[in-house]
Amino acid sequence: MGKIWLEGLALLTVVFSYNQTAAAAVTDGTSKLPWQIDGTPGVCLLTRTIPGTSPALFAIRTVPGSDRYRFIFAGEQILKTSLASNKRAEIVFDDGKPSIDAWSSGIRLSPYPYAVQAEFEDGTVIRRLGQAASVGVKIEKNNVGLAVLEGAGKAAEALNSCITEQLVQWGADPAQFAPNGMPPAPLRRRDDWLSAEQLAKMEIKHDRSAMHAEYYLSISVDGKVDGCTRINPDSGKDDADRWICPALVSQHLFEPAHDSAGKAVRGVVSFMFDIVTAAR
Repeated sequence: MGKIWLEGLALLTVVFSYNQTAAAAVTDGTSKLPWQIDGTPGVCLLTRTIPGTSPALFAIRTVPGSDRYRFIFAGEQILKTSLASNKRAEIVFDDGKPSIDAWSSGIRLSPYPYAVQAEFEDGTVIRRLGQAASVGVKIEKNNVGLAVLEGAGKAAEALNSCITEQLVQWGADPAQFAPNGMPPAPLRRRDDWLSAEQLAKMEIKHDRSAMHAEYYLSISVDGKVDGCTRINPDSGKDDADRWICPALVSQHLFEPAHDSAGKAVRGVVSFMFDIVTAAR
């Protein structure tokens, strides 16, 4: 029997990779900073690598429009005890503000001996990234990874630009990204965008033990979903689009985006949907 999990309630052990050749260096105008930004369709990825005899990596991955982030810490300093799946974690910046609740899991990431990812949803993380000097992850109160955020101000700007550019490509009005503008604000949690009744009627067929579907939703000036497009159409064979998009389109789920003068404009958000087939 299949079990449906929405918007990050399931955190699977996966192989994390990124295209080193496609990533662009982040600079401060005079010198190359220890960060790279990689924007591919549906993904923005920011990485900081530390070469040497004990190489280490810190990376941030997000789907534009989701406010959902995955922090990756890799290197010899990662505690082996942190590599189990689905552990409660905390993202801790050195800015004196509260930590961010997350779910963590060990991942395979060559050439690093150990790597852990922590996944969470938080709309303030890019701003905090740009202002802090370091960020770490705690799993069951143990410090298991720490990254020094040298040059993170420019890195945060690059990540934010990557997100904005993709949302505009998908149809968001650029005016909402100007000072005092605002993207669409959800009226309820993403996990509640589809009701239990809607989910019970879905008979999604798929060819994998775990199906992951990503969509971007077009949001009208009155806050209704008026478009639904699959971001990752080549992720496998399934008929999720037949069920997911009709269930979301026409729903009033948002306060609409607005420009700096308060005028409502078109917006875009993203939505993830997971199905995990339980063992028999």
